[in-house]
Amino acid sequence: MRIHSYITLMLAPLTIASLTGCATQPKGLSQGQGLQSRAAALSSYAYDYEAEGRPDLAYRMYEHVLAIQPEDRNAQQRLEHLARSGVTPAPLDDAGRFDPTTPATNYSLAAKPKNSPAQRLIQSERNRAHEELLAEALRKPASTSQDSSVPSLPKSQTGTPEKISQVVAETAASPDGFQAWAQETELASLADADLPKVVPAEPKSDTASDADLDSSLGWTTTDLTRDVAEADVSDSDAWGKTRLVNLCEELPEDLVPLVERLDSAESADKVQALMELGELKTEAEAASLAVVALLDDADPLVSVYAAGALRDITGDAWESVHTLSHHLESDNEQVVRLAAYLLGQMGPEAMDAVDALQDVREDAQGLTALYAAEALINITPDDRDSLNLLTTSLASSDEKVRWFAAVSLGGVSGDLEAEAAIALLSAMQDDAEDVRAAVCLSLGGLGEHAKIAQIELQVLAEMDTEEVQSAARTALACLPSDAELLEQTGN
Repeated sequence: MRIHSYITLMLAPLTIASLTGCATQPKGLSQGQGLQSRAAALSSYAYDYEAEGRPDLAYRMYEHVLAIQPEDRNAQQRLEHLARSGVTPAPLDDAGRFDPTTPATNYSLAAKPKNSPAQRLIQSERNRAHEELLAEALRKPASTSQDSSVPSLPKSQTGTPEKISQVVAETAASPDGFQAWAQETELASLADADLPKVVPAEPKSDTASDADLDSSLGWTTTDLTRDVAEADVSDSDAWGKTRLVNLCEELPEDLVPLVERLDSAESADKVQALMELGELKTEAEAASLAVVALLDDADPLVSVYAAGALRDITGDAWESVHTLSHHLESDNEQVVRLAAYLLGQMGPEAMDAVDALQDVREDAQGLTALYAAEALINITPDDRDSLNLLTTSLASSDEKVRWFAAVSLGGVSGDLEAEAAIALLSAMQDDAEDVRAAVCLSLGGLGEHAKIAQIELQVLAEMDTEEVQSAARTALACLPSDAELLEQTGN
């Protein structure tokens, strides 16, 4: 789930005013670049509003985006999705403007607590699960050098030189005997025998040598072995593939070591470098061509993280989403889970991956299906099928599945928050300490909807293990007071 600061909602009206014509265009931008920049900023605020439970405001943002760029596919899809969900745009005043402080009329009035301690801890739990999954995937080779579908030929003990000599001696005078022996053994096993090598006869002295033939024809033979021996084969620029650092023009010195690691022979080094470049976001834009080159890396794990880094660096999710969607079809469960995780982190930007994620959710088993369900909840918050899968998984016999479901339910937003809270309430007595702690933190992240579990949280805060007590106290601290709820509802 993407966690946003409350400052976003406070500053958005000012930014929107500047983007819709009330401020001068930044110097150095052409008219086309200025419009593109405005559309990108409006889309960003639309995503924020959706994550904050204000789809009516997001609706207006997408309308503005389409007014600037009518062919924006993502804005078209999000607007259609909101309309199908029954969302109506925020009302306009007499001047044709809307007030972002006006309560939404068709979503819950009380917005989720912004960046609460419980949400931060839940996000850290997600990050921990991601790191463990990546470490497990890197420990397992993505492919093997030998095709496992081609069986190796069995070694035979019947075709040894000693056995062959014995049989030949016994059957030399009896062809029928040799035929009978051959039928009892596998003739193919003779290929395994250490048979004597055939030594070619020495050429006759009257045969012209190659050098003599070349001389008679007037050809000159050039000895290339000397030049090859003297060449510096370690020079990758002359002999190997193009170094990725050479693809990046005007690469800042501080990025050179990171981009050089992208040429490492170890996938783990490449993945780590890609993650570090992604954390730099636009500051790593000069390295974007090297990252794009790794979208087609032979190791799918490298390709997955190249897609994630590319979106973080450029701010454009289109190519990243389609690359990750392709990896959802992988036979490698770790690759599928990691691709789903990164798609979920993109939120509504990953709308094009919804169909592929739904296929994974329906066809996969266990944690792989849950990774797809969590991603779908983050991309389309009203996805009830994904909510149902996460809810039923709280009763799984697999502790890891129950823990993951509990953590994922803390990321539910919009109209489904109340149902997520009810499901988590039923799991507060789970046998596993980690699961109970995750349930408490997720309840804290659901804000007012977790008030139904307040008594149970108070009990766990006093009578459970130290870890669960800490999680329960954190959740209680995130619950709004009765006075705050009255103020939010306007009563």
